[in-house]
Amino acid sequence: HGSSDFIIDKKSITLEPRSSINIPVEYLSRFTRPVEGQLVLTSKREGHMHAAAMVFNLKSKCTSRRPRKVVQVASKLYDVAAVDVEVDNPFPADAEFQLSLRTEFVTESGAPAQSKMESPVEPFHLPQTKKFRVKSGETQKLKIHFLPFEVGHFSC
Repeated sequence: HGSSDFIIDKKSITLEPRSSINIPVEYLSRFTRPVEGQLVLTSKREGHMHAAAMVFNLKSKCTSRRPRKVVQVASKLYDVAAVDVEVDNPFPADAEFQLSLRTEFVTESGAPAQSKMESPVEPFHLPQTKKFRVKSGETQKLKIHFLPFEVGHFSC
């Protein structure tokens, strides 16, 4: 019940009286927001014995975001560079995507670093469109502009 992001390999298990069993539940994250589901175990009547159903509530928690793709862009200080990013729709239906950027100043190895500017200026910029639709299984290009105001490496 609930989100289809929770996956269980087995459709049927046998649990002997007064015993326990581990049931691996895999979670395939599609979004960073929490989703909920239920694992419901019901007994199969055998003779006159019938056990009560057991219900386990499942709730996801995403602790990090792993990119589906990495796109590199380079530019000189105060020089605008544009890069086309292909956005795939992996879902079985058409989807509307809402765009937002999260930028970090990073070291050359990618670790978070502190900007030397008192009020850092965001180097990555989206077009006017903050939402767009992509048909199921298709790809659409999105242009992102990069305009650095300080020397360094950035992650977006």
